[in-house]
Amino acid sequence: GQAMLNATKGWLLASMFLLIYQKIKGQQFDLVISSSPPASVHFLARFALILFNAKWIMDIRDPINMWDLVKPVCRAPYRVAFENWLETLYLRKADQVVVTTEALGNEMREIARREGYSYRVNTVYNGFDGEFIDKSAPLKSGFELAFAGELYANRNPFPLLKAIKSLMEYGEIKHDGIRFHLYGNCETWNGHSLRDWAQENNLEHVVILHGMLPPNDLEKELSRANLLVSYAQQQ
Repeated sequence: GQAMLNATKGWLLASMFLLIYQKIKGQQFDLVISSSPPASVHFLARFALILFNAKWIMDIRDPINMWDLVKPVCRAPYRVAFENWLETLYLRKADQVVVTTEALGNEMREIARREGYSYRVNTVYNGFDGEFIDKSAPLKSGFELAFAGELYANRNPFPLLKAIKSLMEYGEIKHDGIRFHLYGNCETWNGHSLRDWAQENNLEHVVILHGMLPPNDLEKELSRANLLVSYAQQQ
């Protein structure tokens, strides 16, 4: 029940009414582009195809249904069956599928070949699009680590945080010899507050949460780091 009433579903309903209004007013769209997550955007795109008989480019930065990341209590049989059916409907109707990795692209091509779907697949890498930093900043007043992005799902920052804490406790790193800067949506990971953890372990001067920054400002901050941290799923 909760899964059917969350924020993305409410947005979906309002957007469907807006599309109906646009259709009544005589607007026409020749191309629909939808990008997930969340996968509910593809439901809206499919609805738009019915109204406007348009072409559809479906961008999936992650696989549409990733049940291994959904808590068991939320994997009700009716929900799994319904959303798997929706995924099949999307793939059957899409004209173009855009993915962010070659591995996912190969998987989507195999699905199309096996099921007889007609969509084409393009890969557009979901990478850093700023100025490339070809060398790290020199070590001056301490070791500077930096992560820019969002902490979610399996991007667990705590093994690294605990490793830093242990190295400091054993004297391998001086008290003021390291700082870990996090930029973006990094206040919490799976309900665990990084700020509270830092305070409880007296590491407020080490774990520094900067929040969101404009791209140009972020590039300047990253250029000051000695090591850029990358969190990947399941690492």
